[in-house]
Parts: sequence; C-alpha cells; structure tokens
Amino acid sequence: MGTICVINDDHEPSTLLAELLAGRGNDTILSYDGVSGFDQIQTEHVDLIIVDVMTKKSEDRWDVLRFLRRHPYLRSLPVVVCAVVDSDGRLDQQCPREANVRVVGKPFDLEDLYSAVDLALERVVT
Repeated sequence: MGTICVINDDHEPSTLLAELLAGRGNDTILSYDGVSGFDQIQTEHVDLIIVDVMTKKSEDRWDVLRFLRRHPYLRSLPVVVCAVVDSDGRLDQQCPREANVRVVGKPFDLEDLYSAVDLALERVVT
C-alpha cells in the first residue's frame, strides 16, 4: 500500500487508473499537468509517481523526470513511465534507462502496469 501520484493530462483514463489503484489499497493523487504535479509531489507525501509522457503539451513530456532527478529530496522517488511503443515494439528513444524508473509500453495491459507498480513499491507479486 502506498500513495501514488498519477500525472496524465487525459482526465478519464487518469480517473479510471486512480480508481483501479485505490481498489488495490493505494491512496492516489491526480494531476493533469506537469506543473501541478510538481507542486503536489513537493507538498504531499508520495511513494510513487506514474507519469504518462504522451501529453498534449510537448514541454511536459519529460519535464517531470528532469525535475525529479535535479531535486535533492525527490531524486530517489520511484517512477513508472507510460510511453508509446512504436510499430516495431521499441520505446521512445528519450525514455530513461534508470534503476528507479520502470517503463510500461502503451497501450499497456493492466497486469503489466500492476507489476511495475508492485516492483516500484517493492511488493511481492504473486
């Protein structure tokens, strides 16, 4: 169980994802853009961030990760990135390859996302 901040500019999928994560015992915080996400991450206790990098504002795509990596207290916060997979099954070239960043290709299966969340929160997946 943890507190998860979902950053996604598409309201319906964000709300649905928050409800699904809450149904698994997590508290969720919704943010619909990077700026409000930054504010929430800094002012509220968060155990994990799920960020969709396919946003309407191209400047928001990787800004959340850049911000976290530069912040002295938040840089170790685990992140699950939802990134588009191309027709050959490859992720976006800008997608980070870091230890505390897990990537789930879009479109994703819920079980894949749950596994990434569980691993990021250091849960035992059964």
